[in-house]
Amino acid sequence: MYVNRGNPIASLTKAQCNGILSITHSMVPNPILRWNELDPASPLGSEFLPLYVLERGSGTMQAMIRWCMPGERVTTILCYEEPSPGAVVIACCAYPLAIGVSGFGARQPRARMVPLDDGRGPVEPTVATIRARTYPVVRTLSLAFVAADESSIPPRLVELLQYVWSTDGQDAVATVRVVPPTLDMMPPFIGT
Repeated sequence: MYVNRGNPIASLTKAQCNGILSITHSMVPNPILRWNELDPASPLGSEFLPLYVLERGSGTMQAMIRWCMPGERVTTILCYEEPSPGAVVIACCAYPLAIGVSGFGARQPRARMVPLDDGRGPVEPTVATIRARTYPVVRTLSLAFVAADESSIPPRLVELLQYVWSTDGQDAVATVRVVPPTLDMMPPFIGT
Protein backbone atom coordinates (compact mmCIF):
# COMPACT_ATOMS: atom_id res chain seq x y z
CA MET A 1 0.00 0.00 0.00
CA TYR A 2 1.36 3.42 -0.97
CA VAL A 3 0.49 6.90 0.26
CA ASN A 4 1.88 10.35 -0.34
CA ARG A 5 5.20 10.97 1.45
CA GLY A 6 3.48 13.59 3.66
CA ASN A 7 0.71 11.25 4.79
CA PRO A 8 1.23 10.45 8.50
CA ILE A 9 -0.56 7.05 8.59
CA ALA A 10 1.81 4.78 10.54
CA SER A 11 0.58 1.38 9.34
CA LEU A 12 -2.44 -0.50 8.05
CA THR A 13 -3.97 -3.71 9.34
CA LYS A 14 -5.35 -6.51 7.20
CA ALA A 15 -8.88 -5.51 8.28
CA GLN A 16 -8.27 -1.85 7.38
CA CYS A 17 -7.01 -2.85 3.92
CA ASN A 18 -10.14 -4.97 3.52
CA GLY A 19 -12.31 -1.98 4.44
CA ILE A 20 -10.47 0.30 2.03
CA LEU A 21 -10.55 -2.09 -0.92
CA SER A 22 -14.01 -3.62 -0.69
CA ILE A 23 -17.47 -2.17 -0.20
CA THR A 24 -18.48 -5.64 1.12
CA HIS A 25 -15.75 -5.23 3.81
CA SER A 26 -15.99 -8.63 5.50
CA MET A 27 -13.36 -7.82 8.15
CA VAL A 28 -14.68 -4.46 9.39
CA PRO A 29 -18.21 -3.28 10.27
CA ASN A 30 -18.28 -0.51 7.64
CA PRO A 31 -16.32 0.30 4.49
CA ILE A 32 -13.45 2.73 5.05
CA LEU A 33 -13.96 5.76 2.84
CA ARG A 34 -12.37 8.65 4.78
CA TRP A 35 -9.00 9.19 6.40
CA ASN A 36 -10.44 9.78 9.88
CA GLU A 37 -12.08 6.33 9.69
CA LEU A 38 -8.55 4.88 9.64
CA ASP A 39 -7.23 7.23 12.30
CA PRO A 40 -9.57 9.65 14.14
CA ALA A 41 -6.57 11.94 14.78
CA SER A 42 -5.54 12.07 11.11
CA PRO A 43 -4.83 15.62 9.93
CA LEU A 44 -6.52 14.59 6.67
CA GLY A 45 -9.80 14.51 8.61
CA SER A 46 -13.00 13.56 6.85
CA GLU A 47 -11.48 13.81 3.37
CA PHE A 48 -12.26 10.87 1.09
CA LEU A 49 -9.35 8.58 0.33
CA PRO A 50 -9.11 8.10 -3.43
CA LEU A 51 -7.89 4.56 -4.14
CA TYR A 52 -5.54 3.85 -7.06
CA VAL A 53 -5.19 0.23 -8.12
CA LEU A 54 -3.84 -1.94 -10.88
CA GLU A 55 -5.97 -4.04 -13.19
CA ARG A 56 -7.69 -6.67 -11.01
CA GLY A 57 -5.94 -9.55 -12.78
CA SER A 58 -2.42 -8.25 -12.10
CA GLY A 59 -0.22 -10.39 -9.88
CA THR A 60 0.15 -7.55 -7.38
CA MET A 61 -3.61 -7.08 -7.06
CA GLN A 62 -4.16 -10.81 -6.80
CA ALA A 63 -1.61 -11.04 -3.96
CA MET A 64 -3.37 -8.20 -2.11
CA ILE A 65 -6.79 -9.76 -2.67
CA ARG A 66 -5.56 -13.13 -1.35
CA TRP A 67 -4.15 -11.42 1.73
CA CYS A 68 -6.95 -9.16 2.86
CA MET A 69 -10.09 -9.99 0.95
CA PRO A 70 -10.31 -13.59 -0.25
CA GLY A 71 -13.61 -14.17 -1.97
CA GLU A 72 -14.32 -10.44 -2.32
CA ARG A 73 -13.92 -8.06 -5.23
CA VAL A 74 -12.22 -4.67 -5.25
CA THR A 75 -15.33 -2.52 -5.13
CA THR A 76 -15.34 0.88 -3.51
CA ILE A 77 -16.12 4.46 -4.41
CA LEU A 78 -13.36 6.74 -5.71
CA CYS A 79 -11.43 3.79 -7.13
CA TYR A 80 -9.22 4.49 -10.12
CA GLU A 81 -7.66 1.71 -12.17
CA GLU A 82 -4.23 2.73 -13.44
CA PRO A 83 -2.40 1.26 -16.46
CA SER A 84 0.85 0.42 -14.64
CA PRO A 85 2.43 0.02 -11.19
CA GLY A 86 4.33 3.26 -11.73
CA ALA A 87 1.12 5.16 -12.49
CA VAL A 88 -0.38 4.07 -9.15
CA VAL A 89 2.66 5.33 -7.25
CA ILE A 90 2.82 8.56 -9.27
CA ALA A 91 -0.82 9.22 -8.27
CA CYS A 92 0.24 8.83 -4.63
CA CYS A 93 3.14 11.23 -5.27
CA ALA A 94 0.85 13.80 -6.86
CA TYR A 95 -2.22 13.65 -4.62
CA PRO A 96 -1.81 14.09 -0.83
CA LEU A 97 -5.06 12.17 -0.14
CA ALA A 98 -4.30 9.20 -2.41
CA ILE A 99 -3.73 5.61 -1.36
CA GLY A 100 -2.73 2.91 -3.81
CA VAL A 101 -1.84 -0.73 -4.36
CA SER A 102 1.37 -1.29 -6.28
CA GLY A 103 4.52 -3.38 -6.18
CA PHE A 104 7.78 -2.80 -4.33
CA GLY A 105 9.60 -2.14 -7.60
CA ALA A 106 7.49 0.94 -8.38
CA ARG A 107 8.63 2.92 -5.34
CA GLN A 108 9.33 6.63 -5.71
CA PRO A 109 10.78 9.21 -3.31
CA ARG A 110 7.57 11.27 -3.06
CA ALA A 111 5.44 8.27 -2.10
CA ARG A 112 5.73 6.04 0.94
CA MET A 113 5.09 2.34 1.33
CA VAL A 114 2.95 1.78 4.41
CA PRO A 115 3.92 -0.99 6.86
CA LEU A 116 1.29 -3.73 6.97
CA ASP A 117 0.09 -5.60 10.05
CA ASP A 118 -1.28 -9.12 9.78
CA GLY A 119 -1.85 -9.37 13.53
CA ARG A 120 1.79 -9.76 14.58
CA GLY A 121 2.61 -6.05 14.45
CA PRO A 122 3.43 -3.69 11.56
CA VAL A 123 6.14 -4.83 9.15
CA GLU A 124 8.01 -2.34 6.99
CA PRO A 125 8.32 -3.38 3.31
CA THR A 126 12.08 -3.79 2.83
CA VAL A 127 14.33 -6.14 0.89
CA ALA A 128 15.05 -8.03 4.14
CA THR A 129 11.38 -8.44 5.17
CA ILE A 130 10.35 -9.44 1.65
CA ARG A 131 13.15 -12.02 1.41
CA ALA A 132 12.32 -13.39 4.85
CA ARG A 133 8.61 -13.38 3.95
CA THR A 134 7.79 -11.54 7.16
CA TYR A 135 6.18 -8.77 5.12
CA PRO A 136 2.57 -9.98 4.76
CA VAL A 137 2.15 -9.55 1.00
CA VAL A 138 4.91 -11.19 -1.02
CA ARG A 139 4.65 -12.28 -4.61
CA THR A 140 7.12 -14.69 -6.19
CA LEU A 141 8.46 -14.23 -9.70
CA SER A 142 9.39 -17.61 -11.15
CA LEU A 143 11.50 -18.68 -14.09
CA ALA A 144 10.12 -21.94 -15.45
CA PHE A 145 11.21 -24.38 -18.11
CA VAL A 146 10.26 -27.90 -19.06
CA ALA A 147 12.83 -30.69 -19.27
CA ALA A 148 12.41 -34.44 -19.17
CA ASP A 149 15.21 -34.71 -16.62
CA GLU A 150 18.24 -32.82 -15.36
CA SER A 151 20.50 -34.12 -18.16
CA SER A 152 18.22 -32.70 -20.88
CA ILE A 153 18.42 -29.09 -19.65
CA PRO A 154 20.10 -27.06 -22.42
CA PRO A 155 23.59 -25.89 -21.39
CA ARG A 156 22.79 -22.25 -22.37
CA LEU A 157 19.84 -22.31 -19.98
CA VAL A 158 22.06 -23.61 -17.18
CA GLU A 159 24.52 -20.78 -17.94
CA LEU A 160 21.70 -18.22 -17.77
CA LEU A 161 20.45 -19.59 -14.45
CA GLN A 162 23.98 -19.68 -13.02
CA TYR A 163 24.38 -16.04 -14.03
CA VAL A 164 21.03 -15.04 -12.48
CA TRP A 165 22.07 -16.69 -9.19
CA SER A 166 25.61 -15.19 -9.25
CA THR A 167 26.51 -11.99 -7.43
CA ASP A 168 26.60 -10.10 -10.75
CA GLY A 169 23.26 -11.60 -11.75
CA GLN A 170 21.69 -10.67 -8.44
CA ASP A 171 22.96 -7.11 -8.90
CA ALA A 172 21.36 -7.07 -12.37
CA VAL A 173 18.06 -8.36 -10.93
CA ALA A 174 18.13 -5.55 -8.34
CA THR A 175 18.51 -2.92 -11.09
CA VAL A 176 15.08 -3.87 -12.45
CA ARG A 177 13.70 -3.24 -8.95
CA VAL A 178 12.92 -6.86 -8.14
CA VAL A 179 13.99 -8.20 -4.74
CA PRO A 180 16.59 -10.83 -5.56
CA PRO A 181 16.40 -14.11 -3.62
CA THR A 182 19.13 -15.25 -1.30
CA LEU A 183 21.62 -17.81 -2.59
CA ASP A 184 20.28 -20.48 -0.20
CA MET A 185 17.15 -20.49 -2.38
CA MET A 186 19.18 -21.70 -5.39
CA PRO A 187 18.01 -25.03 -6.80
CA PRO A 188 20.64 -27.74 -6.32
CA PHE A 189 21.15 -28.62 -10.01
CA ILE A 190 22.64 -25.21 -10.92
CA GLY A 191 24.91 -25.01 -7.91
CA THR A 192 27.50 -27.36 -9.40
